[in-house]
Amino acid sequence: KFKIKSKIFLLDSTTISLCLNLFDWAKYKAHKGAVKMHTLLDYDGNLPAYNASKTLLKTYNEIPFDIVDEVILVDDNSTDNTIDVAKSIGIVHIIKHENNTGYGGNQKTCYNKALGLGADIIIMLHPDYQYTPKLIHSMSYLIANDLYPTVLGSRILGKGALKGGMPIYKYISNRILTFVQNVLMNQKLSEYHSGYRAYSKEVLQNIDFNKNSDDFIFDNQLLAQIFVVVPSVCVLPNLSRRHRL
Repeated sequence: KFKIKSKIFLLDSTTISLCLNLFDWAKYKAHKGAVKMHTLLDYDGNLPAYNASKTLLKTYNEIPFDIVDEVILVDDNSTDNTIDVAKSIGIVHIIKHENNTGYGGNQKTCYNKALGLGADIIIMLHPDYQYTPKLIHSMSYLIANDLYPTVLGSRILGKGALKGGMPIYKYISNRILTFVQNVLMNQKLSEYHSGYRAYSKEVLQNIDFNKNSDDFIFDNQLLAQIFVVVPSVCVLPNLSRRHRL
């Protein structure tokens, strides 16, 4: 049964975080996804962003607002007009760092804010439009129904990375690093470096992500912590779009 409990968040500096309250899945399906948070989800979103003004609107417009009520944007001291764009499209919760804290530092602000607002599901989605927000329903469903506490959107599954324009040298490096990490961590992930992730509240509450690096290694450290408290994660194919508008 669908539990009446969850909020979902999307976060990152070049990312969007969403928060949902999960209610009656039967009603949600009956309305074909058109029901607002009061029937399935009460959604708050975090949008961590760095110089994302050109792609923020396009990413924002693809967020499924049938399950989203609010969005949170964390700006990592951008030099463009990301904040102005965020305000113009109606984002209420906006946090701007006085100094650039880095990829990991920005995520920490996002996750802490999302948890502080009562999120039950936290989703990190980059606002550079590299990842489609259209997977939010699927990622949220898996967590809300207690199938997996963590869901990753993989660029590798379904040849999404190369189709989306990932340079071949980065693809090869990704495959080598993933193989090594799978061996060391006794896992079978298709990749460890995707920036599209969804977490249950309990997962983030049971690890100390604030002690992790403020740099890009943050994502890998977070997964290492998660594998200590949960046996496995789910990976969904996601078509990466590496072009910027």
